[in-house]
Amino acid sequence: MAGEAMARIVLANEHHVRALICIAYSPATGAYLRPVFRFRLIEAVVEPLTASFKREELRRLELSLAAVISAEACLTLKDVRRTSDKQIIEILGRTAYQLVTAFTLVTRTKVGYQRRARQVLNFRSTTGPRR
Repeated sequence: MAGEAMARIVLANEHHVRALICIAYSPATGAYLRPVFRFRLIEAVVEPLTASFKREELRRLELSLAAVISAEACLTLKDVRRTSDKQIIEILGRTAYQLVTAFTLVTRTKVGYQRRARQVLNFRSTTGPRR
């Protein structure tokens, strides 16, 4: 899973990642210094879904995953919450998995939900408000 892979890479290279984050957030440097390997991990996770979902839907999923699968997420859990490396790997992996699962369920059923909502609203508009 991409979340677990990202956490392992960050934690294995923690000192270097911290230095890179510090440099990348410096006003004198540009975003080009930020590592992009997490986006490769995310793209590998999203790639099997390309046949089933629209590109703009997948883009939203990629951006959502990027917010979760990050060095900052790993280091925040470690520094602020004193989370063990093993727990960080499990948490990021589980969170990324839950995001993808929720995305596929909601996106696949969205049309069905919208159709059902229209049916309910049309029924209520013809029968008056329910009490």
